[in-house]
Amino acid sequence: SELVNMILFLGIVFSMMAISLTAIYGVTDSIAGEKERGTLETILTFPIKSKELITGKYLAITTSCIITSIISSILVVVSITFSKNHYSVFDGAILNLNVTTMLLILLLMISYSFFVSGLCIAIASFTRSYKEAQSALTPVSMMTMIPMMMNVMEISLNTKLSFIPVISHTMLINDIVTLGI
Repeated sequence: SELVNMILFLGIVFSMMAISLTAIYGVTDSIAGEKERGTLETILTFPIKSKELITGKYLAITTSCIITSIISSILVVVSITFSKNHYSVFDGAILNLNVTTMLLILLLMISYSFFVSGLCIAIASFTRSYKEAQSALTPVSMMTMIPMMMNVMEISLNTKLSFIPVISHTMLINDIVTLGI
């Protein structure tokens, strides 16, 4: 049961990494790529307010991240269920996963989608080129690995660290998976 919970946790953290990459690639092209190609200036000539343009880009990126989170959650559950039924290492292991647990995890991943989309847009808005945006957004992709590595190395994730957004999401997901809420 502990093995299944750890694999489930790692699968969800990898899903969070996929959400981050979805946001990074979407923002890089829709903000920095449009600046570099000159299409952003063309869009700004239309009778649209800057706030509406930014909100539209934010919602588009967030929607793609939410779709990524739904697909990756389904893949995690299917692959763990398949592995549990076909590999002897999982004999006797209990998959403590119910609808409430999955909905809580999905809700956390959706909130993470909103967070990472806004963060990536804020960072990319200060860049001038596609390559510069990629360089500036690389730490965002790296930051999703930190909580996973801390958990794998058994470093205590305490309440002081819970004020860091990515770590707090990871701590909540770990608690949900471990306790089987």
